[in-house]
This record gives sequence, structure tokens and C-alpha cells, in this order.
Amino acid sequence: EPMIACIREGLASVVPVGCIETLWTWQDLEQRVCGSPALDLALLRKKTVYNGYIETDAPVRALWSALESFGQEDLKRYLRFCWGRSRLPPEDSNWENPHNVTCGSDIPSEGLPRAH
Repeated sequence: EPMIACIREGLASVVPVGCIETLWTWQDLEQRVCGSPALDLALLRKKTVYNGYIETDAPVRALWSALESFGQEDLKRYLRFCWGRSRLPPEDSNWENPHNVTCGSDIPSEGLPRAH
């Protein structure tokens, strides 16, 4: 409750509370601040940056194939593992730290994935 009061106070210092409640529902505001609770795999794919790979390389195709088989909870776990977050930023926001798929040439063939 105290944290919500701080957020409300911060928002109110920029936009009058009455305007916030008129402009957005709590769901709209949540999505604008936190991103969508549903992970959009097409959006993640669109915003992914490849380092040492191209999208048609076999390991990249295998990654997307695996992710396409995941349910929402497993996708959120994947995102938390590799990016430290469970939601994607809104599409129109600044993705200054995009999702990266990097060739780990220093990882042995029996090695495990590495998150950054």
C-alpha cells in the first residue's frame, strides 16, 4: 500500500489525478507502465538483435521453435532468465536494451546457455 501511494503521488506531481482516472483505466495504465501481461512472441522476435548469428541460422531457428512451443508461464520464465524481466516493454517504447541472441563461441558444445 505505501508503494502504491508513492506511485500515485509521483504521477499526481506530473498529471492531476482526476485526469489520470479520466484518460486511462487501471489496465491501460498498467500496460503503459509495465507492458502487456501476455508475452507477444512475434513482438519479441521482431525486436531481437542477433550477434554472430542471422535469423536463419540453425541454432536461432531451434530457439524460436522451442519458444513457440512454450506456454505463457514458460515464456515469462525464459524472459526472466535471459533479460531479468517477465514482461515485454510496450512496442512503441524505447527498447534501449533489446533482447539479444548472441553466439557464445566460448561455450563448449556440452555447455549450458548463458544469460546477460
